[in-house]
Amino acid sequence: MLPRDPSFGEAAKARARILEAAERLGLPLYAPVELHIVGLRGFERYKRGRLVRLYAGESTSSQR
Repeated sequence: MLPRDPSFGEAAKARARILEAAERLGLPLYAPVELHIVGLRGFERYKRGRLVRLYAGESTSSQR
């Protein structure tokens, strides 16, 4: 989340930088990735829906 809502161009540049870094780290180009580059106001719209929080190192499965 950014401190302010990005312009279309700013969001496109951020998306490109993120995907380029992911590719350097080995993410295949065909991996299903969905990015939402938003500011605080844009994030407020997402908060109205269901949020799923994932934390590094924590299993997302209920089976262990």
